[in-house]
Amino acid sequence: MKYLPLLLCLCVLSCKVQKRSSDNGDEANYSAQQKFNQHYYEGAKLKAIGDYEAAIKEFQLALKLNAQSHTVMYQLANSYFKAKKIEESLPWAELAVKKNTSYNFWYSGQLAQLYSLSKQYDKSSAVFASMVEKEPKRKSNYEEAGNQYLNAKKTKEALTYFEKYVSKFGPDEKICRKLEKLYFDIGKPDEAIRIQRLLAETYPSELKYLGLLAESYLKINKINEAKAAYLKILASDEFNGFASFGMSEILRREGKNTESFAHLIKGFADKKVAIHPKLKVMASYYGLIAKDETSKLQAIELSKKLIETHPDDALGYQVYGDILFALQNYEQSRELLKRSLAIDGKDYRIWQKLFGLDIKLANNEFLYNDSEAALELFTSQPGLYIIHSGAAMRMEYYDKAIAKAEMGLDVSFKSDEKIQLFLTLAEAWFEKENFEKTELYYKKALEQDQQNPLVLNNYAFNLFKRNVRLAEAETMILKAISIDPQNGSFADTYGCILMASGKLTEAEIWIKKAIDKDGANEEVLEHLGDLYVIKGNANLALQAYKKALEIKPNSKSIQQKVEKLITIK
Repeated sequence: MKYLPLLLCLCVLSCKVQKRSSDNGDEANYSAQQKFNQHYYEGAKLKAIGDYEAAIKEFQLALKLNAQSHTVMYQLANSYFKAKKIEESLPWAELAVKKNTSYNFWYSGQLAQLYSLSKQYDKSSAVFASMVEKEPKRKSNYEEAGNQYLNAKKTKEALTYFEKYVSKFGPDEKICRKLEKLYFDIGKPDEAIRIQRLLAETYPSELKYLGLLAESYLKINKINEAKAAYLKILASDEFNGFASFGMSEILRREGKNTESFAHLIKGFADKKVAIHPKLKVMASYYGLIAKDETSKLQAIELSKKLIETHPDDALGYQVYGDILFALQNYEQSRELLKRSLAIDGKDYRIWQKLFGLDIKLANNEFLYNDSEAALELFTSQPGLYIIHSGAAMRMEYYDKAIAKAEMGLDVSFKSDEKIQLFLTLAEAWFEKENFEKTELYYKKALEQDQQNPLVLNNYAFNLFKRNVRLAEAETMILKAISIDPQNGSFADTYGCILMASGKLTEAEIWIKKAIDKDGANEEVLEHLGDLYVIKGNANLALQAYKKALEIKPNSKSIQQKVEKLITIK
């Protein structure tokens, strides 16, 4: 609202302090006038330094000496407003206008805006309308009158004042756009076109106004008129991106897709066209690129042009990264996200996308390094400590995993977050062969949730790996299976415990169940191979191990087991 800055100014210069004789008709004695002036100027000084409560007290003391001073009333209203006490401010603003026998722009403007802030739009619009009558040469009065009538949902009156503005001062882009929208809203498209045509004709050298006129034509499906306007712009400026965008849309509607795309590329190449409308175009390609080769190639070309035109905008790299992700080109997608984050790394959601790509690529080093970089920016994100400490575990950086997991506990408040960090700590200490601490953190995890199937499974599997308390481990894993019977990993854990307990037939059944539920992975296949070794079936063991190596060819433990079996044979 245009008048709000007026409420923030001191207005001492614009509103002279009135002599008492002019307010009440009596000649004030010199001493009383001095006291009045003293309180008034002290109030003005306090208001200027932002001590509004103290200023109010001084103005109230001044008003006791001169109860009719509209200047003090204005200042009281202004001070209450600045103190964010609109309800207290409004009565004083009303009194200031009422007591002043002549029109004062500052008084009326303040009152009108306070009415608006109080959502008394009928009163606000009425004041601004009266200000138009009092000051017909001030542009802002017309605009504010129109705005307040809009707030009051009086479209007809709003149109009247906006039209008066155009009639008196000539077409203005902001006012014309408001008029255009209002006319479209009330179903008068011809009037909307009239206003935009007037703007374009008044300022023929301003091509953007011709572009606005073309957009208005498109809204009412006057394609030929819109096309003529865009072609006129391009005749003057062949690289005008706005007109190129418009022509692209028209040609697309006409089914001329090749020509449409040529104009679209020109639109993307124009730096004056902001990146956001280009992003909307890119969004339309996501559902097509995996099905349509032409759309795929166009999306890639547009993405490259977006980055070329806006090299310092992180959004362009994100969009191109998303396109490549949809095409399952995860490595290049990751590189583009990293370039985006190098420009602007403040959005944690983009970091999460990057972590997702690291996981897709099954690259623990990427995940470790990327999450470490993110931790420099987001020190209070519990999930980030979970990701980083987990990556450190897979990199076999056990001390770092412990350090980061402990730091994560300092900022974690949710039970599930604490559980994940406790599990990481338990596994890290296990790898360091500190089984006392391993037990400590598994128990801490269970204290958070004794029914958590993941905790029960992991604790049980750890007991199996240590070959201790197998009966307790069996109780735990059976509880986990009863909670989540479809989980293949839980079935595998139970099979391993049965194997360690010498129940080989049952163990084979459960390990194969794990494969049936979740598919074959190298860990379960290794367990199956271990079972066949115990059962004395070297051929089946070798088959299981080789299948595991096909999934994870760099597994040293499985390679050693294969070599051992081959040597024995």
